[in-house]
Amino acid sequence: MFQTPGSPGYPWLIALDPATGDTLAWVVGQSFERAVGPFRAPASGKIRIVVAERRGEFFGSCYDATCGNVFRFVGPYRFRVVAVNRAPENVASSFALGDTVRGEAILPAGDIDEFTSTGTPGETLTPWWRLTANAVPTGSFITLEVVDPATGAMLAGQGASLIVSAPQYWSPGGFVVPQGGAYLVRVRGGGTFGDEVGTAPYEFFVKRGP
Repeated sequence: MFQTPGSPGYPWLIALDPATGDTLAWVVGQSFERAVGPFRAPASGKIRIVVAERRGEFFGSCYDATCGNVFRFVGPYRFRVVAVNRAPENVASSFALGDTVRGEAILPAGDIDEFTSTGTPGETLTPWWRLTANAVPTGSFITLEVVDPATGAMLAGQGASLIVSAPQYWSPGGFVVPQGGAYLVRVRGGGTFGDEVGTAPYEFFVKRGP
């Protein structure tokens, strides 16, 4: 989780594997708290955190600390590293087709809940969900995605988020059950660039058909 005062200048936080130099996750700092990742710790258990303004490839050599005022950010920032439990905290992590999953929430900020279920390979299913209270902070996003657990491929819900509670359920679209028969429903805070990490209670179900 990363936060800066905002402009002028937007430093990045980059999580690296110190053994290989590989980037594990990154995010651009803004005036509210944003999530970096999530990412899995490398085998060594060590992570390098870098906070800096990125230097574009079109810049030449630098002859001072700010590269001739190309780097504009000077000021405080804060970050925290949170261990994410991907299992739901209050209900079972598996569910049956047609059952409504209730009593769970994205909490605290940065939480992720993952649920597993199965279907007939090639069958079309559709998730339906809603928030049972408005997301906090106001205007923050809560996202539901359906993923193939075997490949990590997104099956439904990419970039589809809710902000406020409503009595009716909403669907991010149908998906086809992958060849292995299993699918994963993931609920998390955060949608696309520029949104704050939120918390909210929710409920969902998956039914047959588009």
